[in-house]
Amino acid sequence: MQPNLIGATRILHVAVVAVCLMAAVHGQATTAAPPSSGAAASRGGVVVNPGTTSASLQAIGCDETTIPPQPFCLGCSTSCDIASNTAGASVFPSAINLGPKFATASLYTDFEVGACPQTVGNLVTASINYDVDWLGEWFVLGVFGTGLGSAEAIVTLSLEDVTDSMNVKILKTVELHKEEPDDQIGIDIVNVGVWVDVGDVESCMTALLKRGHQYRIRLKMAVEVIYVIPTAGYLLAYGPAPLQGAAWNNLTVTVGEDPLEKLPGVATKQGNDFIALTGGNALDCLATHTIMTPAPGYVMVTATGQANAFHQNGTVTQANFGVTDDVEVMPLNQDLAFSISSGYPSGTLVAPVTAQSVFPAPAKGPHTYYFMAQSATGGMSVHDIQLTLCYVPMAYGMVSLPIQAASNVPTFEQEYWNSAPRPALSPWEIAAEREVDIEGYLRYLDERARELERVNEERRILREALRLRARNRQDG
Repeated sequence: MQPNLIGATRILHVAVVAVCLMAAVHGQATTAAPPSSGAAASRGGVVVNPGTTSASLQAIGCDETTIPPQPFCLGCSTSCDIASNTAGASVFPSAINLGPKFATASLYTDFEVGACPQTVGNLVTASINYDVDWLGEWFVLGVFGTGLGSAEAIVTLSLEDVTDSMNVKILKTVELHKEEPDDQIGIDIVNVGVWVDVGDVESCMTALLKRGHQYRIRLKMAVEVIYVIPTAGYLLAYGPAPLQGAAWNNLTVTVGEDPLEKLPGVATKQGNDFIALTGGNALDCLATHTIMTPAPGYVMVTATGQANAFHQNGTVTQANFGVTDDVEVMPLNQDLAFSISSGYPSGTLVAPVTAQSVFPAPAKGPHTYYFMAQSATGGMSVHDIQLTLCYVPMAYGMVSLPIQAASNVPTFEQEYWNSAPRPALSPWEIAAEREVDIEGYLRYLDERARELERVNEERRILREALRLRARNRQDG
C-alpha cells in the first residue's frame, strides 16, 4: 500500500460515488459482495526466546465481520491480503436498512514465548515493535443537517493470550488512528465532499508475558457509519486490500531476559543401600544425577557417603573418591584418598567421605555428574550415599575449574613416593590469595559499571532519535 496509489484509487471511487448517490436518491440499492469466510489459518510456529528479537512477523489469518451481518449490511465490504499484511473495510450508502453499519477486518499473527519445563509460567517483559500505515478515502454525499448521521474509522493493535482457545484473553489494545468527520469538514455538505486519510505510525507496545504461553497480535481496520436519511450519507473506503486499508510494514517481538533464570537451583539424589567396591583400581560409579540448567553458568557438585574399610594387618587398604562430569575421567584434584597403613591392626574402620568440585555448564539443558570411587587394595564398601547438584548462574570472583585427567591416575602410594607433599599455606600466601580474589571481583564490578554506562548512553541516543523523528513528523 503506497501513497502514489491514492490518485488512481480516488478516480475509481469517484465513479463508485456517482453510482451510490444515484441509488440513494432513487431509493435503490446495490448489493455488495459478501465478505470472505475469514477462516483462521493454522497457528504459526514462531518461538521467541528470552533475550531475543523475532524476525518480522507475517500474518497467518484474518477475521472479517459486518454488523448487521451479511446479506443485511448492504453496502458493507471487507477484505484481507495476508501476503501484504493488509486488512481493508468499507461502508457504502444505500437506501435500504438505514441505521448503523459496521465493517471490520483484522489480520493476526501468533507467537510463543520460549520455555523449558522448569521455566513455564515465568513472567518476562516484552516489547511489540510495529510500523503501521493506513490509506482510505471519505466521501460525503447529499445534504446534511445537524444530527443527521455520523461516521468514524479506527485502526487498533491488540495483544491476546490464546493459550486456552476456549478462554482467549485480550491483554492490551492500542488505538493507532481514529478519523471522524469533524476533523475534516463542517456540518453542512452539499453534493459530494472528498478527502484522503493516509498516515503512518512507528512505536511499540509493552506487556508482561508468561513463558510457554501462545500469543496473538491483531491489527484491526474498522469503519462505522450511522445512516439516517436516504438522500445523504458517508462513504468510507478503506479497501479493497492491498490497495487500501491498514497494514503493518514491520512487526517484531522482543522478549526480555527471564530474571528467574538468574537464580540458583538445586537437585539431589539419596540412597540408603551400600555398594561394594570392585578393587584392582577399577572405577566404580556410586551415584549419578542430572540437573536441568536454564542458562549457562556453573554447577557445584557435592557428594558424601560412609566408607566401611575391612582392613587386614600387613596390607594397605585404600580407595580414592571424587566427583566428575565424565564417568571415565576423574579430575586430578578428585583422587581423595581414604587409606589405612599396613601396620594398622586388623578390623573394620568406618569414616565419612566427602568430595566436591565446581564444573562449567556452558549451555542450558541437562548436565550429568557422577560420584566415583576407585579401590586400589583391600576391601571397602560405601553406605548412605548422597549426591547434590547446585546451579549458579554466574561467578562473583575467581573460579578454579577441575583439571581433567585420564582414568589411570596415580595411586596413593605412587603419589607418596614420587612427590613431596606441598606445605600448608603461610599467612603471607593466604593474604596474597585473598588480595587476588578481591582484585578479580573489583575488576568484575568495574566491567559491569562500564557496561551499564554503555547501555544508558545507547538508551539516551535512542530517546533523542525518537524525539527527533516525532519532531520531523510534526514539521512535515
